Amino acid sequence: MPEPPEANAPTASIPRPIRRSPWTTLALLAIGFSLLGWSIAQNAGPIRECLAHRPRFGLMALAFALYAAGMQAAFVRWFGLVRMIGVPIPLTDSLRLSFVGSLFNLVIPGAVGGDLVKAGYLARMNIPKTRVFSSMVIDRLLGLLGLFLLAAAAGISAWPSSDPPVRRLTIFVLIMITALVGTLALIFSGVIGRNDPRTRELQAMSAAYRGDLAGVGFWVLWSVAIHALNTAAFYLMSRAIIPGFTIGALPHSQVVPLVLFSTAAPIPLGAIGFSENVSGYLFRNVGHPNGAVAMMGFRLLQYAFAAIAAAVYAWNWKAMRDLVDREWRVGNPK
Repeated sequence: MPEPPEANAPTASIPRPIRRSPWTTLALLAIGFSLLGWSIAQNAGPIRECLAHRPRFGLMALAFALYAAGMQAAFVRWFGLVRMIGVPIPLTDSLRLSFVGSLFNLVIPGAVGGDLVKAGYLARMNIPKTRVFSSMVIDRLLGLLGLFLLAAAAGISAWPSSDPPVRRLTIFVLIMITALVGTLALIFSGVIGRNDPRTRELQAMSAAYRGDLAGVGFWVLWSVAIHALNTAAFYLMSRAIIPGFTIGALPHSQVVPLVLFSTAAPIPLGAIGFSENVSGYLFRNVGHPNGAVAMMGFRLLQYAFAAIAAAVYAWNWKAMRDLVDREWRVGNPK
């Protein structure tokens, strides 16, 4: 049985790396649910059709399996990146932290809220804060790069038959890829704080990743595969819940990455309401009339996995407490 939190055991509590007024969170929730209500009102007819239609539970189960596989593959990516800079965290502990992070990504506004919770744990493990945050920044940047590379590949392959709005989306994706590659090149170059002794850890991190560009490239391709799994899950969920669904997989590869990018908006519960409206707008460009409804279905996968993450955290409460009490010996970046 999971061990309940002890009243006098502060080490078992979730670290609080940021402080946000509850009124701010309530205001953001109100905005999110207002946007969701507006989206539901705009799509009342299609939603009624979906509810009257018997869902294809086999496809729903497969969609969840793919989504869960993608999430866990993302956990492994962070583990690989953090080991590259000399943090000797075991895979099991890394997965525990990542499950906690994925849970709080939905609770804390913005898609990086869970990263801050993970950072709070790692900082209390006497791991240099620069390595903690740098690993998470690189993880996010590589994840975004994989996201946009998938959308770019789909957009370029469909360019001859694409309408102008879809071509503009592809151009936006290519611009984002250029910006991300430039940002990564700047970080890996080591020019940031080069002559400042206070940035010794940052310089070591830059050198570690710069010295293993093949490894970085591997995790970029790994990220593309992660988002391909997410896109496939989105597509299968749409087929499962929307009657008469005829939109192919290629348009999903063009649009779903941009929809997932919108979940980084600073609204709780994965930018609830906002992403539904973004999905509805973007999918109309590829002839999908029910993009908002499809995103609502994808939400079911997100929240189901969050429930599993909450169970994992509760079951591993004692292990999480022991994690911050353990003595860690951080090595030099490889």
